Amino acid sequence: EAGALIEDLLNLGNHKPCGWQLSLCAVALQLLSLLLETASHETNSIPQPCGNLQLVNQALDYVHRHLPEPISLASTARALCVSKSYLCHLFKQHTGLNLLTYINRLRVEKAAGLLREGRGVAEAARLSGYTNYSYFFRRFKQEKGLAPTDYAHKYSAI
Repeated sequence: EAGALIEDLLNLGNHKPCGWQLSLCAVALQLLSLLLETASHETNSIPQPCGNLQLVNQALDYVHRHLPEPISLASTARALCVSKSYLCHLFKQHTGLNLLTYINRLRVEKAAGLLREGRGVAEAARLSGYTNYSYFFRRFKQEKGLAPTDYAHKYSAI
């Protein structure tokens, strides 16, 4: 399994698909979790951090699988059967971001990738999980420094 994760890391770094940086972080955390799990089985010295990292990986997986849907800290915590405050603390501790910031960055990266493919702005917003166009517009401009339409004109392959 470690070999497959390392291969995923290399592929993400080489091909740089939509949202590759966030995906790279997620795969790196999965690899770290696997390594910590292996080490804890061998030494029985660090079971708690492993469990915490595994929970963060589950949260990352949940967010990636449900990105086009409405996602919140509450819904993610509920899906993982933990409290919102516990998930918030662990997620920030292991990723350096709060969950909502991570979700928004991931959505903007997905939308940017769709715009580069020639998709329309409204479609890119919808497929990346935004239901409020003005919020999408503000978040996109904040993250990318350009309005979605300007970004599409500048970077679209078509």
